[in-house]
Amino acid sequence: MEKEKLGFLVTLISAAGFGSMAIFAKIAYSYGLNITTILVFRFCIAVLILWLYIWFKKEYVPVERKTLWKLILVGTLGYGLVSVFYFNSVKFASASLAGILLYLHPLLVYLVLIFLKRDFFAWNKAAALVVSFLGLLFVLGSSFSITNYLGLLAGLGSAFAYTFYIVAGDKVIREMKPIQGTAIVITSSAVAYLIFGLLSQNIILPEQNIAYLWMTIIAVFSTVIAIALFWVGVSLIGPTNASIVSTFEPFVTVILAFVFIGEKLTTFQSFGGLLIIGGVVILKSVK
Repeated sequence: MEKEKLGFLVTLISAAGFGSMAIFAKIAYSYGLNITTILVFRFCIAVLILWLYIWFKKEYVPVERKTLWKLILVGTLGYGLVSVFYFNSVKFASASLAGILLYLHPLLVYLVLIFLKRDFFAWNKAAALVVSFLGLLFVLGSSFSITNYLGLLAGLGSAFAYTFYIVAGDKVIREMKPIQGTAIVITSSAVAYLIFGLLSQNIILPEQNIAYLWMTIIAVFSTVIAIALFWVGVSLIGPTNASIVSTFEPFVTVILAFVFIGEKLTTFQSFGGLLIIGGVVILKSVK
């Protein structure tokens, strides 16, 4: 399989992993778990899996201290802050608005990379951004209510944090194997969430073993596989293209909610999904 096709494929699988997390989390909530608990277990289990994989495969490569600190910053100030800002955005604004603000990150990534001269303007990328974002508007709905402007600021914060995570992470992780870079980034995020959970005393140990199963599924498919494949995709098709393809995530969530939870799938959402797919097709087919 040629490099470009593989890059689009793994990024789509990554998007499916991230998109399914909301459904898995919803099931986990039914066992009395809260957001902090799920995030702490999600990242701690993911860290264990990644480092065991690296150890068994003997793929560890010594990392320079400067590079290590860069990865830690990417994990804490980038990926670690995304969830903090996003969940606060949902708290103070509608989920639709929070989602739309978060998915401003493909545009921000593209603009930042152009400014840094690590990418260039191309009509297919611009068209794919517009079509995909229109698709998001249809998928996520039009309920953009704000009860507190902190929700708007937090939503913008999530987009900027995700942009930093992708732009900074791309430059650092390209210098090493994606799996090891991912392991270090997730480890730093895990430490940050664990410290927050312990200080806030908001970690709940589930009474039912099946709750641990669902958190493990989140850690494996929606964290380890999703994040690792995203960075593989970035290395193959670039951060701008990977960010645009990632807009497929919300549509995956809507489809899975329809199939497994019985939530309604509207005509507008279906049309939005087609637009997102159209954006990916434009991105891949037009040179």
